[in-house]
Amino acid sequence: MRKHIVVASLIHGESDCVREFLLSLMELEQNDLKVTFLFIDVSDCTEVRHLLQEFRKKEEHCHIYMYPDLSHPERQLEKLINHTLQYDCEGALFLVSDILMHPLTLTHLLSTNQEIVASIVWKEREGIKQPNIEASTVGKVPPLKRKGIYEVNTVADCIFVKRSVLDQGILFTTENQTIVYSSTANQVDLPVFVDTNYPCYALKTKQDLQGVLEYKNDCRADMVQDPEEITISLCMIVRDEERTLERCLSSIEDIVDEIIIVDTGSTDKTIEIAKKFTDRIYTYQWIDDFADARNFSFQFATKEYILWLDADDYLTEENVEKFKRLKCSLNRSYDAVSMIYRLDNDAFTFRKHRLIRRSPHLRWKGFVHEYLEVHGNYLHSEIEVQHKKVKEITDRNLQIYNKYLKEGRQFTAPDYYHYAKELRQHQLYEEAIYYFQKYLNTNQGWKDGNIYACIRISECYQLMFEFERALEFAFQTFAYGLPEPEACCRIGNIFIRDRIFPRAAFWFERVTKMDLNHILDSYTEQSIWNWYPHLKLFTCYASMNEMDKAQYHITTAYTKNPTNPVILKNLETFKRVVLQV
Repeated sequence: MRKHIVVASLIHGESDCVREFLLSLMELEQNDLKVTFLFIDVSDCTEVRHLLQEFRKKEEHCHIYMYPDLSHPERQLEKLINHTLQYDCEGALFLVSDILMHPLTLTHLLSTNQEIVASIVWKEREGIKQPNIEASTVGKVPPLKRKGIYEVNTVADCIFVKRSVLDQGILFTTENQTIVYSSTANQVDLPVFVDTNYPCYALKTKQDLQGVLEYKNDCRADMVQDPEEITISLCMIVRDEERTLERCLSSIEDIVDEIIIVDTGSTDKTIEIAKKFTDRIYTYQWIDDFADARNFSFQFATKEYILWLDADDYLTEENVEKFKRLKCSLNRSYDAVSMIYRLDNDAFTFRKHRLIRRSPHLRWKGFVHEYLEVHGNYLHSEIEVQHKKVKEITDRNLQIYNKYLKEGRQFTAPDYYHYAKELRQHQLYEEAIYYFQKYLNTNQGWKDGNIYACIRISECYQLMFEFERALEFAFQTFAYGLPEPEACCRIGNIFIRDRIFPRAAFWFERVTKMDLNHILDSYTEQSIWNWYPHLKLFTCYASMNEMDKAQYHITTAYTKNPTNPVILKNLETFKRVVLQV
């Protein structure tokens, strides 16, 4: 019979930090355990509530309670313990929601067989890592940076307690949203231990998000247990790709174990090129449905994981080496691996799940701009896939959408979203606004999609010279998340147009201070958060006759993009007119 463990947490903090916390819970090694997740949401935050609901969809045993009464944290903790006692469990792991769990923390805490044992959580304070336990320990101060299990007086943040102790009654205290257990406060003769083998990572501030990737890389190194590397099937759908297919396959052939090419009607040398790399070539009768073609290609895969690419994608030598290291080290507990996708000569970046565990339930959806619904344990890798299109943009996708709309096919929220993007790309701005709003009105969108839709509506109104509506939808992005660089820049540009330079400067300054990790995970043109706001701040401060600030920003813009003709022209003018050099 499997051991039943409750993982219980008070949920609070910034939504970006809570998202990382929940992702770390989904990656916990559970082995033969039955794990029930119990959350009390004290955040009173719509985005956090949405994250918890999405988590519940993916985890079979998950219960969420809402008590957004932050003025009585002790009562919230009491409710958490009382709810936990309702379960027939072997013990409970009590957590704060501003940490990242190591995938092996839970199983290792149980393996210690201690009645009260906590995982160490290293917190960054003034550049120095400090543990989440009291300096006073039992006997001499233990070497906490050395892996081991040590007896202490006080533990916090990530505490496992056996059921027998819970039934006796246990007193936690809470300090600054931290769960603390002290043997002194409980007045019981029970030893308390801290386990330093698989430390957790503290997310006490948004700045701590910058260390998440490094921490996850360390976790991956700990998880290297499989003696053999994973096997990979590459699955591609192609049509008339003679100009790019060889570049793609040449970059990936040494990594994958089989290559599957599905041709959807090529009339050029695509198949001839594909035969240089594989004999697994299949013909698909095109029916204006990209998801159906992708699913057709996936059915021929025989390896453990499937990698999918388009013909105009490729990997640089650096990323080939990263991929090879991942293949050797990937723990088979992961169901999907995301990779950074770089578009248009590095102008845009965002993430896609590229490597997915093969499963009969794995299905593509969406007849255009198809997508995979991936569930389970995810790994965010540093591998970058480059996308360099050589074909001209056509109205093929737009025609497919128009065809299905005319036929009365039911559109999903993603269908409305991508149809609107196609309309906007073809300068059909009124229609684009209409379908972006239909997408938003479904209330079935996702955070980044909602923000992007509002930004594009704002852009369309601006191109139609309806600046008040443009400003309205740029501000509406804030209803879905933190201010995004492009939304702030659009607001700033409208204020520049109206010659309200102090307000414009406020919004461009916000962009220069944004968290880089947050930006890199969203779909954002890199210039928007790199050199562009500094160029605009130069315009603002020069117009306000604040020349020191103007000089700083035009110099910064030049440092970030020394070949941009607009920057060069403004810098030259500033030197000649203001500095007189």
